[in-house]
Amino acid sequence: MSYNGDYQHKDECGALFVNDKKTDEKHPDYRGSAKIGGKLMDVSAWIRTPKSGGQDYLSIAFRDWKGKQ
Repeated sequence: MSYNGDYQHKDECGALFVNDKKTDEKHPDYRGSAKIGGKLMDVSAWIRTPKSGGQDYLSIAFRDWKGKQ
C-alpha cells in the first residue's frame, strides 16, 4: 500500500506499509510516501542484518513520487 491521493501528508511526515507485492529479495520490505520540503516522495525500506552481527536496521530510499502503480 502507498499514498493514493486520498490522504494529505503534513510536511516532513510520511507513512510506510508492508510491501505485500514483494516477489523478489531485492524488492523493498516496506513501501510508502512522505512529504519533504513540500514535495511528495515515494519511500522504500529494506530490513537489513549486519554481517558482523548486531541489531537489524532499516535502509531507506526516497525518489520523486510517481503516483499509484
